[in-house]
Amino acid sequence: MLTEQLKLKPDHAPVLLRLAELEQEAGRPAQAAGHLRTLLKSEPGNREALLELGRVLHDSGDVPGALRETRRLLELDPNNVDAHYNLGAIHANQGEIEAARRAWTEAVRIGPATESGKRAAAGLRQLAGMSSALVVPAAAARPSK
Repeated sequence: MLTEQLKLKPDHAPVLLRLAELEQEAGRPAQAAGHLRTLLKSEPGNREALLELGRVLHDSGDVPGALRETRRLLELDPNNVDAHYNLGAIHANQGEIEAARRAWTEAVRIGPATESGKRAAAGLRQLAGMSSALVVPAAAARPSK
């Protein structure tokens, strides 16, 4: 059904987002990224697509791409709590503790009661008590619906 809808309107954002989500759930991040990039060609400022593309790229091992797309979202929407959380998680997983701390501190400042704000606060507590290794959910934030 989604494929048929896409044939009628190839750049339909809700269909492309849903297809990307299904591809990601099926373990096909390259196909998910393709749908998101198609969407972003017609809607370069689509915040949900940018957030999801950063997450998909991270999940596929493309850390530079994940950072690039997450920062691109933050340029458009500096108060995006989910993007700040994701940025912190990416940095933390790379061992970039100060960068993670800055991103998570911003997420908590902007949205302490949001899911991403709470995750960021937990990440900050983990950083404070950290001895050597840190493992955080890799850019797991999804936009609230």
